[in-house]
Amino acid sequence: MNVDIPYLAPSKCLCYELLTKNNYDHLGSLFEDDDNPFVDKRFKNEHDLLKYTLYLLHHGPYHKNGGIDWLIRLKGTLTYIGVLHLYDISQEPNITQTKLTGSCTIGFAIKQEFRRQGYGQEATKHLLNYISTHFSFQTVLSYTDKKNKAAAKLLQGIGFQLNNEDYTLSDRYDYFEWLNK
Repeated sequence: MNVDIPYLAPSKCLCYELLTKNNYDHLGSLFEDDDNPFVDKRFKNEHDLLKYTLYLLHHGPYHKNGGIDWLIRLKGTLTYIGVLHLYDISQEPNITQTKLTGSCTIGFAIKQEFRRQGYGQEATKHLLNYISTHFSFQTVLSYTDKKNKAAAKLLQGIGFQLNNEDYTLSDRYDYFEWLNK
């Protein structure tokens, strides 16, 4: 599906490249040997990663089950260090929400050797600015496994608030909301 997606400009230290059929293998090389249980298992298996990529590309960003992924690179290099996700941008409620909030959902994963260096924070803050500029969502949602304390700390450090009351899978995940002001 061909849909125009607003350009995600580089941030201070990072560049962002839309995930496509031509570059998805970089995502696999980032996480194929990563034993972190919080990294999406589909990124660790070439067949599953191709299915994931084709699914995203087929549905497009504005389908109820679609989304946009960007590979994250260090600025001025060809070094890939992670991925950013933006999904649930169709304005239809997803299955984890108990109410429609005019929200979208974001996520991120950073390659092991680049974690805890501020790249996840920079990329996530940059994505929030992008969302504020190009979309009219009231709320940005991000959720993590309850055991993923590093992601929870990052999200809370950039202004997300914990809210497990409005989401049905809160026994398994912590849900964080960022209000677009």
